[in-house]
Amino acid sequence: MPKCKKSEGTAIDYAAKLLPPAEAAPFEAHLKECPDCREAVQSFASVLELVDTAESALELEPPPHILENIEMNVYKRLAVKQQETLLARTRQWFVNFGSLFQWQRTAAASTVALA
Repeated sequence: MPKCKKSEGTAIDYAAKLLPPAEAAPFEAHLKECPDCREAVQSFASVLELVDTAESALELEPPPHILENIEMNVYKRLAVKQQETLLARTRQWFVNFGSLFQWQRTAAASTVALA
C-alpha cells in the first residue's frame, strides 16, 4: 500500500490497467514524482502477473469420461440415500402402527395375570 494518500486506491487500478485515460494521465505524471507510488504499482503489477500465470497454469480440462464417472457416482449415492430413507420411513411406520396396539397387549397380559 503506498504511503502517499493521494493515490491510495489508484495504484491497484493503474497496475491492473483499469483506469480510464482521463485519470491515467494525471496519475502517470504523479508516478514520475512519487517513488512510493512507483514502488506500489510495480508490486501490484508483479502480483497480478503471478496471479495470471497461476490461472493460466490451472486451466486444465479433465477428460469427459472422468466427469461422467463423477456424475454417475453422485446419482448412485443419491439413489441409495433415497432408498435408505424410504426403507427407514417404512420401518418407522410399522413401529408406529404397532405401538397403536400396545395398550391391548398390556390389557391382555393383565387379564391373564388376574385370571
